[in-house]
Order: sequence, then structure tokens, then C-alpha cells
Amino acid sequence: MARNITISSVQASVTGSLITTQGGNAPGTPTITSPASNISLTTYTPTYNASAFFNYVAGGHAGSNWQLATDSNFTNIIYDLATTSNLTSFTVPAGIITANMFDIYVRVRYINGNGIMSGFSAGQRNFCQPGAFTLAGLFDGSSTINFTAAYAGGIGTLSTVQVQIANNSNMTSPAFSQNISFSSNAGTFSVSTSTLPGLTTLATPYFAKFTVVSGLVPATSVGVASAISVGVGSQYTTASGSFNSPASTRSLQYFVVGAGGGGSAIHGSGAGGGGGYITTGSVASVPANTGCNFAVGTGGGGSSWSQTAGTGGTTTLNVGGTTYSASGGGGATNSQPGTGGTSGGSPQQPGQASAYGAGGIAGSYGNSTGGQGGKGYGAGGGGNTRDQGDGPGGGGGGGYGTQQIASAGNFTNVGNGGTGAAGTVVVFWA
Repeated sequence: MARNITISSVQASVTGSLITTQGGNAPGTPTITSPASNISLTTYTPTYNASAFFNYVAGGHAGSNWQLATDSNFTNIIYDLATTSNLTSFTVPAGIITANMFDIYVRVRYINGNGIMSGFSAGQRNFCQPGAFTLAGLFDGSSTINFTAAYAGGIGTLSTVQVQIANNSNMTSPAFSQNISFSSNAGTFSVSTSTLPGLTTLATPYFAKFTVVSGLVPATSVGVASAISVGVGSQYTTASGSFNSPASTRSLQYFVVGAGGGGSAIHGSGAGGGGGYITTGSVASVPANTGCNFAVGTGGGGSSWSQTAGTGGTTTLNVGGTTYSASGGGGATNSQPGTGGTSGGSPQQPGQASAYGAGGIAGSYGNSTGGQGGKGYGAGGGGNTRDQGDGPGGGGGGGYGTQQIASAGNFTNVGNGGTGAAGTVVVFWA
């Protein structure tokens, strides 16, 4: 296009295409709005969103062109989508982003109804953050180690993982090898102490390696290509006892759980007992063969008719003369729930859940049930229900773990509330 421009008495001729910002025919250049730039993706099939379409002249949003690449110059494009439907948002199909990729770049351009394209948005970088596998065992004090394998801190979801455990970091002749089902990126399994001798006392170091059978995580995730150390702890549930620390200086993490309080029983329906308090912490250095002892609190008894239920007993752990303790949960009184680390439920209400175990649900109305006890060690007992015409008893407060071990309230005309669960001591050496 030629335009005459007069400057003083000099006439100049400018020839070429002149497209101004306000009067041009091309759509405005879009921007990626989510996810934010320079953050890890949380899934291998992310959804990208871009800014709204804008055009200065007639011609609506007819299409978009999305591109994914592994470099900022977009020389290695792994996905190129021309679409008339996914205009400002699209989800990356499965299989495009793979386990061996780290940096991912995305850009988009818009096309209006006149077939004119905008410029590409600036290439946005995201990345696939590798995670880490952990394997922690909990010795039951008898002959079994209960393991929890978990993947965290990175992108990916797992369904089945092969777990191998060996007494050498080269993973030669593993003592244990099994496919484990994962849910929410964690899986559990049990191994006999005879299979892994020396692990419970830390006399023999053990290592674990993980192989993805089904699911997808970055190939550089810790534990996929190389072995990691296996941690182990012990759980004590008997009334009292003693043990020595390992034969070398170690750090200690402990969980001391008070017992749950009992549930109540009144004319209508009683409340649930409170869960025990949970004291957790660590000791940076415990000398070799340090003497330790513990005393586990007993659950509070459910109340008899119109009486206050029993308070859960205190649990203590003594490590080389230093004592760590956790008080028991309070017993319920009539319709008032017991307080503690977690509160019991009022009549017809569930008990409060702890960070570790769920609270007991209230008994079902008219179904001949008292309130349920909370789940976990140190959970509160459920409340009594008198008859079907009364509301259900309240549930007990939650404790440590997932086992439902606190007693439910009775369904009787004149009965007792449920007994709280005993506490526990759990120690992990590292």
C-alpha cells in the first residue's frame, strides 16, 4: 500500500503493507493462562488454557493451532493440533508426554473466520518433576514386618509396582520380589522376619528397588533405576515392656498414643468418647544399646447408665531416662462427647477424625445399633442407643492407624457405652 506523507515541504512515498495494532486484520496474539509457567505438571495429560480470542475486524474465532515441544525453539515438536473445537483449552492425549521427558513447552495461535492467523503465544515452559519412592516397615513385635511403599513429590500415577528388597545396593539375589498394587500412589504388603534377617535390629542394611509395571512416573525418579535404603520401625501394643536401641548410634522418631475414652449411655442416646492424644517427635542421636521402656494406656470403660465414661489411660515412652507421654481421651458424659486428641461425637454425630485414623460414625437411626467406635489405636468408644425410637449414639474419636478397634456402643434399654481403644507406641530408627 502506498501512502503520501508530507513533512515540511518534502514529500516522501512509503510503500508496503501497513497493519496497525488497532486496525489490523489478524487476531490478537494469545497467551497461555494455565497452568502457570515454570512449574511442574501434576499429570501426564495436562489441560492447557489460553486467553480469550480478540479480533479488531469481523471474523470470529474459527480455529486454533496448539503445539507441544521439548525445546524452547520448537524444533522438536511432539504434538501439533489444528482444531476447530479446542479453541482456548485442550487436554494433552495420553502417550504424548512420556517418562523420559523433562522440559515441556507449549504455544498456541488463533485463526479467525477470514483465515488469518495470529502470531504464536510465547512458548511456555513446564516440566515433569521426578518423585521419590520410599519403603518403610513396621515390625509387629512378633514375626512380621508390615511395609508401606509410596511414591511422592513428583508427577505420575501408579497402579502396579514390582518391589524388590536385597541386602546389597546392587540388588543382587533379592530376598523379596513381588508385584504390589498401588492406590493413591501407595501400596502395602507384609514380609516374614525370617525372609529379612537382621532388619528389625538394623544389624543388616537392606535396600529396595522399584519397577513400574503399570502406571507412569519419570524415569529419573529416585528408586526406579537405583536402590534406596529401607527404613524399619517397631510397634508396641502390650501393656508394658522394654527394649534396647540398635547396636550403633541412631536417630529416633516416635509416636506415643494415649488410650481412647469410653462412650456414654443415657435414657435416649449417649455420646462417643474422645480419642487419645498423640505425641510425636524425634531424637537426633540415641547411643548404641540405650535402654528404653514403655507403658501403654488402657482404653476408658464405657459408662453405665447416666454415668461419666472412663478416661483413657496415659501412654509413656522412656528413652535413656527421658520420658515422652500422651494423655488418654476423655470419657463421654451423657450427651456430651469426650474431649481429647480428637473429640467424640454428640448423639447422632460421628466422632472427630484424627490425622491418622477416622472417627467412628454414629449408629444408624432405628437400626438397632449404638454409635461406632473410632478407628485406630487410642480411638474413643461409641455411645449407647436405648431403642429404635431414640437417636443413634455418637461415634468415638479417631486414633492412630486405620483399624477399627474401639468398641461400639450397645443397643440396649439399660446398657453401657463402648470401651475406648488402648494406646500404642511406635518407634522408627534411622
